[in-house]
Amino acid sequence: MVERAEISRGTFYAHYSDIFAVIEEIENEIMGSMVEFLNDFNGVDLIQNPLPFLLKIAHFCEQDIDFYRMLISTQEAPTF
Repeated sequence: MVERAEISRGTFYAHYSDIFAVIEEIENEIMGSMVEFLNDFNGVDLIQNPLPFLLKIAHFCEQDIDFYRMLISTQEAPTF
């Protein structure tokens, strides 16, 4: 992983304890974005018409589709 990121192992471990810490940070960032999206909608409106919310999530994912495809398919991050 560090080779692909073009950083040294020392740099990696200066910021993260292990690969699972990286995955946890990514999960937290994505969930934070989803919570922000939810805050943009009224609960009743969201239940009655979830399409605007779902479109917002789709647009968010489309911005970096290759990254999200990789997350979904990786064995190291089963929560995705």
